[in-house]
Amino acid sequence: MSEEECSKLKHPNYWDRDPGTWGSIQDWDLYLLKKLDDQNK
Repeated sequence: MSEEECSKLKHPNYWDRDPGTWGSIQDWDLYLLKKLDDQNK
């Protein structure tokens, strides 16, 4: 993914990973919950 495309994404560090590891909706939920938890520390 190009830097320009990444800059348009809301969570570019999630999508910057290897597409083979994106997984399912559950993976996105776990990622987002961890990110929110880290921000609240």
